[in-house]
Amino acid sequence: MSHRVRCVAASTLVACAALLGPAAAAQASDAGIRATVKDDLPKIIRSQAKILDGIATLQQKKSVTALVDAIRAQDRNLSALHNHLDRESASTASGAKGKTDLVDGLKLIIASNQTLAKDLAKAAKHQPVSKAQLKAAVEKAKKGNVDLNTGSKMLKA
Repeated sequence: MSHRVRCVAASTLVACAALLGPAAAAQASDAGIRATVKDDLPKIIRSQAKILDGIATLQQKKSVTALVDAIRAQDRNLSALHNHLDRESASTASGAKGKTDLVDGLKLIIASNQTLAKDLAKAAKHQPVSKAQLKAAVEKAKKGNVDLNTGSKMLKA
């Protein structure tokens, strides 16, 4: 093989590596975000089941303690996922948009949960609870769920 052919082959390999490197890194970054979401999903599902149990306890025993504890536990799981996702970097446009939607959705749901937990605790002590504040919290949660669904679709998670 002549020197010229080897130089062209080496140049081609370097060019291919330069072109494929960012694409591979982009997929790895988006794959890392997907993996983070998928890893935390079982914890979130378990915390959601605890919330449903807390609602059942509230209906049966008229006690909000289990529900408030479940909401706070879910907030810890969602906050951990939020913080982890916030540190991840996406390198494709759809990955960045999906990550932003997920982070924004988690923020809204966490804020909504905190409001609901406070208001449930107030109601248990027979203190007044703002209906407008509760309605706003429910709307935040709905918007957060829409953002989560949108982000999941963008990341194909």
